[in-house]
Amino acid sequence: MKRVVATVVACVSLVACTPEPVFPMPMTAEAAVEYDSGDALVAYLAQPDATATVCDSHARGPHVDHLDEDMREALVRGLVEGRVAPAKWLACATALLAHAPPAAGVVMLADVGRGYRSLVRDGSFEATPAMQERVAAMQKLYLERSSAIRDAQHELDPLFDDLREAIAKRHLGAIARWYG
Repeated sequence: MKRVVATVVACVSLVACTPEPVFPMPMTAEAAVEYDSGDALVAYLAQPDATATVCDSHARGPHVDHLDEDMREALVRGLVEGRVAPAKWLACATALLAHAPPAAGVVMLADVGRGYRSLVRDGSFEATPAMQERVAAMQKLYLERSSAIRDAQHELDPLFDDLREAIAKRHLGAIARWYG
């Protein structure tokens, strides 16, 4: 039994400690699209010269043509961790949502909601303007969502309930409550 537990712990440790992929830099939009991964998209967008045009499926030139789980999670993580500038992230997420099926858009907003929650609950949120900018970008994405996504909002209700409870119990600071 001890061997089984040790093996499980070792396997979980390896997965949890797996480093993020490293890509050759600088990266072009074409290379980001060829890698076809959320981590590659984030690596591309993290570059100062990168543009969110790579996220617009109607753009001329190379662009991401789908919003799958890998893309969503990496893009949200890239913003939460501060690797992608909020304005660039917002432009990319907006473009991806504009052409995604409503169901994929709802799932994206749920991922964004979880990222939002992690930022406003972070102990340094109140004193970190960069984190506040990230939350502002997330909030703007939510407020400007399409009506098709708005109609499916019931799937986001648990996140809102959690936020309302944290505000009511004063678990959030003044700035987080203002965004809430």
